[in-house]
Amino acid sequence: MNPKKRIRSSNQLNYKHHEKDIILSSCFFTVVITSITSCNSAEDIVIEPIQAPQNAELTKLYYSIDSLQKVYSIPESRVDWDKWGRRGLSFAVDGVVGLLFAETGPLAAPIAAVGSGLYEDYLDYMVARCNTRNGQIRPITRGESSSIKTVVFPDENATIIDSVGYYHNLIINDVRSNGKSYTDDKGNIDFSAYYEDVFVSAKKHGIQNDYPINTQFLFQYLESIIKPVAQLNANSQEDINSELILSIFFNHNYKGFNYDTAKTIQHREICEKIIYNCSNIMNSQLVEYGTKVNDIIVNSQLDSSTKDNLKIANNIAVNSSLQWCEQ
Repeated sequence: MNPKKRIRSSNQLNYKHHEKDIILSSCFFTVVITSITSCNSAEDIVIEPIQAPQNAELTKLYYSIDSLQKVYSIPESRVDWDKWGRRGLSFAVDGVVGLLFAETGPLAAPIAAVGSGLYEDYLDYMVARCNTRNGQIRPITRGESSSIKTVVFPDENATIIDSVGYYHNLIINDVRSNGKSYTDDKGNIDFSAYYEDVFVSAKKHGIQNDYPINTQFLFQYLESIIKPVAQLNANSQEDINSELILSIFFNHNYKGFNYDTAKTIQHREICEKIIYNCSNIMNSQLVEYGTKVNDIIVNSQLDSSTKDNLKIANNIAVNSSLQWCEQ
């Protein structure tokens, strides 16, 4: 299936909020992470306990995904660092940012690209700084676009949602090829410059930036997840698991999105069951695995809004995995 050349905005595609959010079976436990460090420290991250009753259809869907995960996953409960190298968790940053902006439809692709692209840039800065402190000289090469690896999952009723990950990878590759660094020698990230460059690429591919985005809040949230996750990645021998990563993503800045309890639980469950699961799928099986997850979502009895959220998370996470692993 070839992606559409021209993408209309979410308003044109009539993306609408449903009046009722799907309520998932989950309970958040208080998680406190203090002083995550490699070369510098991160803020304390606190998740408040919240509860919600069951939803039978989502429970069924997650059970199917868990069963699929057992078939395809590497027998590890932690991130497989041999697979990911120093860009581990880029896919998770991509997936969660794309998910939180799923309501924007096609804009989820470039906004997710802002997250993982700046994550990579900041991680390059940290690696270079640590190498300098250790007396090593390993310059970070920029300006070379990598081979573009993407997948568009087959669906006879396909919409732009089914190509979100594809466009995400095109945009990432465009911006990487310009040779710029967006992190200065003091570790300050130029969010605005990267955002502008991303949307120059997005416009080239037909994605119009005409949805109201609070960029100040977006940049604040991105900084609150990029730096702690990069610090974890730089010290990859630590016991990094899904609960630790989720506690970073759902930090105090997340509350600024003003999602209610049900939507927050939905986001967290999707991150855990769909996005983070990509960390332990073998590269050679990623497309097959992602396609089967997509089929489970499409064939479920969930409402269209929840299906779109799930599909965006899976689409971006799988495509991002193809983009970032072993680079």
